[in-house]
Amino acid sequence: MMTSFAENIKPILEAVIEINPKRVLDIGAGFGKYGVLIREALMSNRAGKGDLIPVDDIFIECMETSRYFYDRRMLHDIYNNCILTDARTFTFLDGDKWDIVLLIDVVEHMSKEDGIALIKKFKDNGSKVLISTPKDVYFYKEDYYGKDCPKHVSQWNREDFGEFILDKSTEQSHIFIV
Repeated sequence: MMTSFAENIKPILEAVIEINPKRVLDIGAGFGKYGVLIREALMSNRAGKGDLIPVDDIFIECMETSRYFYDRRMLHDIYNNCILTDARTFTFLDGDKWDIVLLIDVVEHMSKEDGIALIKKFKDNGSKVLISTPKDVYFYKEDYYGKDCPKHVSQWNREDFGEFILDKSTEQSHIFIV
């Protein structure tokens, strides 16, 4: 599986709306689906509460390791800022703080040790972290989007996430906010 399950869209958006962030970081943004959907969901939620003059003050950034995705013009149109780097080696600068960091179909592309360290890194910086990972990872060998696009290397279970503040898991995926 090289893309997110469609059934995960609704619970992920519900979780993000519950947090109501102003600053979002989407790690491993891929085609930018969640950048578009989250911006629309947050603005629509405001409209539903009576805020009928659309003010787009939501700052959504992405971090991508794959040149295949990073070089897509649409990614730069969707996000306020795109960073070509591996989140595991990213160094925070002054002002680098997000209300929520998205790890949607990302942690299975790294060892559990690296994934747990990455989650801790962003939590320690004051962010809530939304993690979505398939319950049954297919360990593919093909280079779908180029050699720099990480392959699946780990299978995660509920216990791997420790304590979480929200569980929106589906039949196909674990979805937690920690």
